[in-house]
Amino acid sequence: MKIKINKYLIASFFFSIIIISSIIYTNGGILHLESVLRIPNFLDNRSIPEKIFTNVFVNDGGSYQSRELSYFFDILDSYFIKFCIQVGIPHFYSITYFICLLGICLSCFYISIKYFKSSSLTVPLLLGMIFLTSPNAFFNGFFFRSSKPLVSLLLALIMIFVFKIIKTKYFQNKYLIILSIIIFLMTLADRQGYFIALAFLLTFSVLLILSKKKVYLGLIIAALISVILSNTYAYILGPNLIYHFSHVWPSLQYLTFPLDKFVYLWEKLLFKASANFSLDAFDFLFGNVNRLLGFIFIALFSYSIIFLGAINSYHKKLLFTIVLLFFCLDLIMNAIQINELSLLLWPDVRRAVYTMPSTVLILLGLNLTFTNILTKWPRFKKIIIIFLLIILMLNIISLNYHKSVLANGFMKTAYQESPLILKCIKTGNINTSAFKFRYKWNENFCRQMIELSNNKKAK
Repeated sequence: MKIKINKYLIASFFFSIIIISSIIYTNGGILHLESVLRIPNFLDNRSIPEKIFTNVFVNDGGSYQSRELSYFFDILDSYFIKFCIQVGIPHFYSITYFICLLGICLSCFYISIKYFKSSSLTVPLLLGMIFLTSPNAFFNGFFFRSSKPLVSLLLALIMIFVFKIIKTKYFQNKYLIILSIIIFLMTLADRQGYFIALAFLLTFSVLLILSKKKVYLGLIIAALISVILSNTYAYILGPNLIYHFSHVWPSLQYLTFPLDKFVYLWEKLLFKASANFSLDAFDFLFGNVNRLLGFIFIALFSYSIIFLGAINSYHKKLLFTIVLLFFCLDLIMNAIQINELSLLLWPDVRRAVYTMPSTVLILLGLNLTFTNILTKWPRFKKIIIIFLLIILMLNIISLNYHKSVLANGFMKTAYQESPLILKCIKTGNINTSAFKFRYKWNENFCRQMIELSNNKKAK
């Protein structure tokens, strides 16, 4: 009897292998400099709403960014870390992060099979594994901020429903409602999510003008409702909830961006830095070879769409428009981020999660490109698989180099002391001074975590 194994279970198995490898390789994770304060803050005796709506003063300096959804998942991660410490398995991992990674890979795999009609299961599987072995995904599983991974996962889910709606070619209110909810949640995860929501609104408007198909009007309505809800929350409801719990009004300065600032960004050549920052996503995805691969991919992607007959397909044309338009908007978004946080220009910080949402679109674009090539020239299947295997191998080989860049950069102290902190917590010795930490706050953190563990045992 022939046993048929679900293709998504197979994909989950291989993706999980890479994720587990990341957990093993990073050996307990890193205690980020900010997490020394954030984890104890999330584990105190206040209610969850209090923790969410006062967190802006603890971690964002009172500068409100309307990303309370990410705070909720940060709190869950803190409880997960606390539970593992209490059962004798201390670590600094974010379970939200790894769930997001698996969700992103499975979503892109699903889109490739369901909507791109990929003739090969191996190609989207390998592309997901390549994504997981890029430094931006592989090394950032420690507790910090769940905002960018959440935006990335929600972006992938949004693409599923967009393709589903486009494929039906007529309005289905239940899908439009679900799409509005997911886009709204994405705006509550991070300001990147709000920017992407605006990008969707612009993209759907362009598609409506170009195609005059009513289905795009439904997508515009869904995106517009989400943006209106997001603004209502960000400017009215959110600040009032924060005031209710903290009795202090947050600063809304971070939510505003004067138009004349674009001139400043251009004069400071931040758009050039942004282009390099965006192209780094290609470099890190393709074996750390060269960021010029980004230009090669864009050219190949455009060729596969225009000359391989996919331009007549609604959902493929949608992705073509979205990827090219989003790449331009990505330059603006990254320029804004670099202006607000100059650390993004540092080699180690460029390997953080800031480009993950853009990488999701790159991943979808790669799936579509190879699907078009295989549809036109099936005989190239083995060559493409070999090429992707080589890229996967280069990614794996480059991991030690990426780790050395990270361990000697902004987080150097954290990389040095995190193993010692974990050892201190595991011993359960309240006399933390014996470990001779470089900074007093690490000693205080260990004492707090040990006390949490001892309280559990006492009960």
